[in-house]
Amino acid sequence: MYISSQFSEIFKIEKTITLFGQTGKMMRDAQRILKELRKAKKDNNDELWLETKEDNIRNWVAVIKAPEGTPYEGHYYKIDIVIPDGYPIDPPIAKFITPIFHPNVHFKRGDICLDILKTEWTPAWGIQTLCTAVQLLMTEPAPESPLNTLAGNLLRYGDKVGYKSMGAMFARKFAPTKNVLRENFLLSKE
Repeated sequence: MYISSQFSEIFKIEKTITLFGQTGKMMRDAQRILKELRKAKKDNNDELWLETKEDNIRNWVAVIKAPEGTPYEGHYYKIDIVIPDGYPIDPPIAKFITPIFHPNVHFKRGDICLDILKTEWTPAWGIQTLCTAVQLLMTEPAPESPLNTLAGNLLRYGDKVGYKSMGAMFARKFAPTKNVLRENFLLSKE
């Protein structure tokens, strides 16, 4: 039932775009975003959940499952994604909403230091690729370019136990588990 309501939202958005008569590049950009949205809705699962915010095809929210073997394992993180007018040439803007103790994420603002969000973006990638890259960053932090200097310094100076302890503590404090998400209807029931 929830999935069918999500698809009806997509059709409403498509109709709105058609009514406003967007042409040329704007229409192609909107079609690309809608294609990604359809695929995301179809692929939503317990590992990655994507949807639009406030019925705006340029504002998305992702809920990603933290990879196993990380200090965040067993927890889920919400990421705000804004698709700029220049997309897919320009990369999306992504920020963690759920606080995370990670060297490449600014703790207060949620900014993410990730190459594909800056210089390495290519139009061949999409929002799902971005989310996969964020999950990989959670597995393989890059302490040499920290936005969170405390987390970066712990790793740079070899204190992996301290880093993992802090990461796990922040995960328990701020990031929900699967059961909490189910209670809020964000994940399908098994």
